[in-house]
Amino acid sequence: MAPGGGAWANTFWMASTVANPTPTQMNTIASGLYGLWKTQFQGQLGSNWTITLGKATYYGSAGFQAVGQVNATDLGTGPAASQTDQVCIVLSWVINTTWRGGKPRTYLAKSIQASDLVNQAHIQPSVITALQGIGNAWITAVNGYSSAPLTSMQLGTVRFFSGKVPLTTPIFVPYVSCKVTSRIDTMRRRLGKG
Repeated sequence: MAPGGGAWANTFWMASTVANPTPTQMNTIASGLYGLWKTQFQGQLGSNWTITLGKATYYGSAGFQAVGQVNATDLGTGPAASQTDQVCIVLSWVINTTWRGGKPRTYLAKSIQASDLVNQAHIQPSVITALQGIGNAWITAVNGYSSAPLTSMQLGTVRFFSGKVPLTTPIFVPYVSCKVTSRIDTMRRRLGKG
């Protein structure tokens, strides 16, 4: 939850081994992945931001689905954010393929401080380097994570369409690395109507 009351979410796709996890196992997986996310990103959120939920959904064959979650009341551990709720930094995820539009991105609600800025529209190169390191560490952490019955995981994106036509079988595309540009961005309509 943002200081101004706006709610936000970061959604990630992962490929894993084929299994039918139970709700209890999914709660463990959600908790484990949330812990990895917190390790990398909690320090980027201002101390006036609240993290309230980590949720994991497993989509299996023949329509099988299992959900787990961890409820939280964790605060960001970075300096308090003073910017409006929609201000963010975009993490772009590098993949080994191309298509027009809809590239994988994460809109990170980072607490931007005056010392992070080159000017009112751009962040310092040192901040870019640090965020790229955090993004790459997130990829490594997820790719190294497993929890019964899932023996492996890989962070990436799912391609559902090709040439504006739905794919019969969606294609998973793994992330290679994280790239951050210097521009400060906004979440635009991602916080809902005002």
